[in-house]
Amino acid sequence: MLLKRKALGVISLTWCILAATFAFLPLYLWESGLPQIGHGLGALLTLWSFINGFWKAPRTVKVALVFAMYAVTVNSLMYIKYQDYQTILSALYYSYNVALMGAIIGVAHHIGARSFFRVVRSAFAMWLVLESLIIVGGLGRVFGEFRAMGTFNDPNQFAHWVLWAVIGVAISGFYLSRSMMWGWVAFALGVFLLVLSASRSGLLGMVVIGLALMYSAAYSLLRFCRKGKCRLHLRTLVLGGLVLGAFLGVISIEGFRMELGAQAEKFLGRVTHGLDKGEENLIERGYDRILLFPEYLILGAGEGANERWAGQTTFLGEIHSTPAGVLFYYGIPGSVLFVLMLWSVWQMLPLGWMRLMLLAPLFYSLGTYNLRNSFFWLGLAILYVAGRVLRDESFRGAHPGIVENREHR
Repeated sequence: MLLKRKALGVISLTWCILAATFAFLPLYLWESGLPQIGHGLGALLTLWSFINGFWKAPRTVKVALVFAMYAVTVNSLMYIKYQDYQTILSALYYSYNVALMGAIIGVAHHIGARSFFRVVRSAFAMWLVLESLIIVGGLGRVFGEFRAMGTFNDPNQFAHWVLWAVIGVAISGFYLSRSMMWGWVAFALGVFLLVLSASRSGLLGMVVIGLALMYSAAYSLLRFCRKGKCRLHLRTLVLGGLVLGAFLGVISIEGFRMELGAQAEKFLGRVTHGLDKGEENLIERGYDRILLFPEYLILGAGEGANERWAGQTTFLGEIHSTPAGVLFYYGIPGSVLFVLMLWSVWQMLPLGWMRLMLLAPLFYSLGTYNLRNSFFWLGLAILYVAGRVLRDESFRGAHPGIVENREHR
């Protein structure tokens, strides 16, 4: 009896730490690059999972761990040579994120999939609503004259979180209710927040999420019609009507409609301006380093110490692309490990629309380096858990698009 109470106590405390981590991660109280409250709670969750023995290292985490070890090795060598603290911080970020990834997967297994996905859905849905209210209420941060950031420090950072929030709500909502309605509602909020952030990288990712939702809807409709069950459930109609009614009610407010229209016009201006630049976009994002310094493609240049490129390239910031950044910073070995990690998550996902969801942050990453951000690794962990539990529950035939695959555990 005492052991049972202790086990229940561990589960309850684990649930509380997990919920607190998700609740505080979107809250940036000081400058980026420094640990926030959510990161501290994530470290506590990781430590707690290690102590209690439920930290997990499936194939995805093992590959991620090797990638992190390689990143630590390359960055440590570059730190010795150039003495740039940003280089060693990058190594710490990857170590932390992989540890958190294993903790999230282990915690989901320990507290149960339903409890885990309730936390995911509640936290992400709550923050999507809160961010909308904060920005509309004029309480959020703003970059420049019109790019909203909510509680974040950068509009692209904010857009990255929005993508994962929509994915998290869609995945968890589907698992808990076998419905995509949660995903559609989150998508509507996500598009709204994306327009306010005016993030072009975010636009790429959100388009992919929209395609994933439409793919799921079309497949479902086709499947039910083939079985002679081509009808809509009352719950779907009611929820859809409420969402549509709320949307029409909000845009009917003249002042708000005008502000939103002006914001959308500014966002469109950013997009067209970027398209007009053509190849200049690649130079401004650091893609030219791949051609200017091909010797680093073998083993990697490491991150930081950007003064190395002065005089040979005009842009001295980090490369604004995850695929190009990984190739340049960590060479062929790092790129191979990165692709293997993504491939292992891709293989685990049993539904076609889920695989499309995985592509969304990758399309986003073509214009922004998002690999150090914890939400990327947290999102991969959520997708991995969803794929694993759906397969473990033999969830075949209950939804279209199931992909048969024997995953290596």
